[in-house]
Amino acid sequence: MAKGLQPSKKITTPYFKYKRATPANLGGGVWNPIAVRKVTTEATSPRLLSYRACVASGMKAAKEGLAGKKFATIKAVQDAFKSVAAACKAKI
Repeated sequence: MAKGLQPSKKITTPYFKYKRATPANLGGGVWNPIAVRKVTTEATSPRLLSYRACVASGMKAAKEGLAGKKFATIKAVQDAFKSVAAACKAKI
């Protein structure tokens, strides 16, 4: 190592993986059986918090518009999320 240089400090964030069961009806949706998540997440940005709230309320409204109160396939959920997320992004 060159004189005067210090080794970089590595900052590691703990993640965990877990295996999820594949739903019976994907309906053309995308599914990965391995999910990777951070151990702890805490959103503090007001913009991010308002975006998440917008998406949550939009998904709730999309779900309530359905007769059976649940989406038929993973593809239906993903399509609803894409449209809600785009609308919320335009708002915020």
